[in-house]
Amino acid sequence: MRKNTIFKLLAVLILVLIIFNRMAIAQNLAPVITRLWIDVDYYDYCDYWWYYCYEYAVIKGQISAYDPDGDPIFYTWYVNGIGVGYGDSLWYEAWREGWYEIYVKVEDIYGLSTWSGPYQVEIDFGWWCGGGCEIVANPSFGGLGLLFITFGIIIPLIKKRSL
Repeated sequence: MRKNTIFKLLAVLILVLIIFNRMAIAQNLAPVITRLWIDVDYYDYCDYWWYYCYEYAVIKGQISAYDPDGDPIFYTWYVNGIGVGYGDSLWYEAWREGWYEIYVKVEDIYGLSTWSGPYQVEIDFGWWCGGGCEIVANPSFGGLGLLFITFGIIIPLIKKRSL
C-alpha cells in the first residue's frame, strides 16, 4: 500500500510542475530590441604578383536587445533568407553587386522571438576602387620586377657569354 501512495504523490507532483511550467511559459514575454544598425564598407582583395584585383563589400550590423523576463537570448542574422551568423554582430562578405535583404531574429530560451527587418542594402562597385585596383590595372615594373629581370635573365646571359 505504501508503494502505491508514493507513486500517486510523485504523479501529482509531476502534474503540478507541468501546470506551473505551462503557466510560466504562457506569461513569457518576447525579447525587446533596443538598438540596431547596419552599414556597408568596401574593400579590395588584390594579388599583385598575378595582377588581379577583386572588390568586395562587408555588410556589418550590430544589435542590442534584452528579455523582460531575464531569460537568456540568442541572435540569428539572415541575408537573403539564409542564416549567416549568430551573436549580436554581423560581418558578411558580399562579392557580387545587387540588393541584399537583411533580417535579424532575437529569441529567448523558450523559443519566443522578435524579428527585425527586412533592411535593404545595395552593393554597387561601380564607384569604388580603393587604390589597389588601379595599381593592378596599370602594372609597372617596380624594384622587385627590376631585380627579377637583372638576376633572372641578364646575369645568366652574361655568365654564358663569359664562359
